[in-house]
Amino acid sequence: VVVGVLVLMNKGKVFRGCASHMIMPDGTKVVFADVFKIDKRKWGAKGLAYAWFRDGGEGAEKRVAIDCLKYDEKGAEAVLERLLSVFNGELIEKVEEPEDEEEEKPFEKPDA
Repeated sequence: VVVGVLVLMNKGKVFRGCASHMIMPDGTKVVFADVFKIDKRKWGAKGLAYAWFRDGGEGAEKRVAIDCLKYDEKGAEAVLERLLSVFNGELIEKVEEPEDEEEEKPFEKPDA
């Protein structure tokens, strides 16, 4: 029932990307040049990224979510790729730790 209600609530909402900006489902227009920080740590697992921006590059800091599970997956991914292609700010990504091929050996006390 909850999923059905959420689907109906989000039915008319559209997330659109254009050449120089994106339009959020609530009608907020985010110009790519105004974005100063992107957090992609949850993109690989949940399809979720956050973008922080200031209208006109000035004023209060605002955050929008780019969510490919809530909106069209291909569209959200295309908008994020377009945003990243012109982005010059702080990018936060999940860094995978390299796996050691050799297992760590336990510390052995030298014979005295």
